[in-house]
Amino acid sequence: MERRKRNNIIIGTLCAVLVLMGVGYAILSTTLNIGGTANIKGDFDIHFTRIEKSSSTITDTTLLSTMDNGTGITENTSNHEGTFTAVLQKPTDYVIYDVVVANTGSIDGYLTFTFGDKHDNFDYYKDFYSVEFIRDDVTPEIKADILQNGTFTDSEVLVNTTGERTYKIKVTFKENATSFPDSTTNGDFECTLNLTYSQQAPGGNSGANEQESTEKVWRVDSNGLVISYNPDDFVNGTLTIPAVDVDNNPIRSIGPNSFLDKYNVAVYERTGVIFDEDNYDNLSAILTSIGCDTIYKASDFGDDVSLEGLELFYIDPSVDPQNIQESDFQSAQLLITILDLRNASNLTEIESQAFEDNTIEEIKFNNALQTIGSQAFRKNNIKSLVISSSVVTIENGAFDDNGMSYLDLSGATGLRTIDKEAFVNNNLTGNIYVPSSVTNLSSEAFDSGVTVVRSQ
Repeated sequence: MERRKRNNIIIGTLCAVLVLMGVGYAILSTTLNIGGTANIKGDFDIHFTRIEKSSSTITDTTLLSTMDNGTGITENTSNHEGTFTAVLQKPTDYVIYDVVVANTGSIDGYLTFTFGDKHDNFDYYKDFYSVEFIRDDVTPEIKADILQNGTFTDSEVLVNTTGERTYKIKVTFKENATSFPDSTTNGDFECTLNLTYSQQAPGGNSGANEQESTEKVWRVDSNGLVISYNPDDFVNGTLTIPAVDVDNNPIRSIGPNSFLDKYNVAVYERTGVIFDEDNYDNLSAILTSIGCDTIYKASDFGDDVSLEGLELFYIDPSVDPQNIQESDFQSAQLLITILDLRNASNLTEIESQAFEDNTIEEIKFNNALQTIGSQAFRKNNIKSLVISSSVVTIENGAFDDNGMSYLDLSGATGLRTIDKEAFVNNNLTGNIYVPSSVTNLSSEAFDSGVTVVRSQ
């Protein structure tokens, strides 16, 4: 934590204040969310293998085809999403789908299914259909009402490597229904099914060591946004971004929550969140001693723990709360000296605040990057910068406060926009040559000591 930051820890005798306005560097939670990673060692690989209609009272081939076509695993990076469609003709009609989940990773997992309303018509169909999520390989049989509950969590772990489990979804036209649904006006009944999983038992604790590393692979979400990285590509301060992730999906974007080392607490202003709940008492005392007056457990937020806007730290839980020192707070931020994008041939966007308040001294651009988001590289140490020809937009504050003394835009022939304060609070003086391709140049893009000269 020797880097220059706007996030200050001020330690007093018994009362201090953490004013932390930083950004998180991975969308993580205490459980593994779709498009996320977990703070535990090993390889999580739990996924749908199939979602298909297994039986139905319907004999109409057109309706059967409609249901078959509307059912299955959604094409995505990790087979954690699916859909099923029901088109029933009369009371007591039903259709049953098999939902098969496999665990081919190295970590046992507890499964949670979340059901979504694709056409925003669940409330309408409640008058006509009942929908049960069923596990019938146990006694007594487990059932959950999807339309009422929206989620189902299985309390029995799915073991790794060879584990596979089949669930059933039964949609029934209610026997006491007095009318028929109008699918022309309200759409067919189509439900999305999302799978999440955790090493932690429902209501329990996994015992996972919060010091252990995140999943050691590059992975992106369905939009190509980085959600986890391979630490092996971070060597001696240089982070090298590849072209594709572990599943050969193109890496297209880097967001503000992409890179993270170990952590067990998160802080925002005077509020703390504790992830290492086994050591809650002492960590809570530590956070209280430095000025946090509101403290939560991560489990208070269920599976929806988003770390955006929080500063993440690892604190040794054995530290005496009355003798806490600044050096006891180990920042979870990945501190980068050189950002190498040359192999990232699919990377077109670096989103807002992606690398804000880091230690970057040099950026090696690719030939695909088009957008550099607002404050993407604010508060780094980039003294010299050459913008590549592929860049189209540099948003507000993108390179604010770097101590930059050299900027070369001469090769940025595709550049169209330089927004407000893009290069302010630097050491740039004299003439800056801006390509004629730039059609949207803010008058406040540079400090007052800079003279903008338009290149022909």
